Amino acid sequence: VDADVDADVDADVDAGVDASLAASGADANDEWVWGCDSKEGGGGSGGYLEHVFRYAASKLFGIEVRGALEYKIPRARNPDLREVTLEGPDGTTLLRFAQAYGFRNIQNMVRKIKPTAHDIHLGTSRDGCGYDYVEIMACPSGCLNGGGQLPPPPPPGEIEGIGVARPRAMTAKELVDELETKYRWGDGTVEPRPPDASPEVAEAYRDWVRGAVGSERARALFHTRYHDRGAEAAAAAGGAVAAAAQLKLTSDW
Repeated sequence: VDADVDADVDADVDAGVDASLAASGADANDEWVWGCDSKEGGGGSGGYLEHVFRYAASKLFGIEVRGALEYKIPRARNPDLREVTLEGPDGTTLLRFAQAYGFRNIQNMVRKIKPTAHDIHLGTSRDGCGYDYVEIMACPSGCLNGGGQLPPPPPPGEIEGIGVARPRAMTAKELVDELETKYRWGDGTVEPRPPDASPEVAEAYRDWVRGAVGSERARALFHTRYHDRGAEAAAAAGGAVAAAAQLKLTSDW
């Protein structure tokens, strides 16, 4: 990322944006590029898991997931790690997705996936984290709780200068919960629809990508490519083990 404009910076130019909207005749409540991922909601962190879960269930297993996803929290004291599963007709688990928010959960997730130097030396591998898909966000509670977001508003009295304030100001958690509800359910201000039904996305693929979703050109532009560096890692681990053995031999003498 070369540049990032956060909500607190954007607040400084809101007046100019509002003037531009008024001049263009556009409705600020219309969906421009992204709305909720589905009629069941998307969420304040982009709704990637929600959309991929429904899409995978449909394409891989022919199951149309309707209604809100039923998340489970494996550890009661860690609400930033949530799981959702897709069950088959016989009760078997077909898909297992998770949301891992905050650096603590990210670190734990990476530890489950990443092999240690000992694993590499022995040629063994780990079973992974046990999930088919993990939505990771660095901010606890997701993007709506990010450091660049606007703080909770002060009591109305402080804003208007009339000296009449409500009993207490809105807390950060209350603000995040309120925003999450608006992003997830639309709050009547956006038209919920899946991303692949967005006319703006179709226009971008037609005019800029010049190829369909999943086409060779789209893959070249959007898909991350990975290289197997297992041999390099094994060689590095072998060198470390050999150095440790030599050190022990030297210390024995």
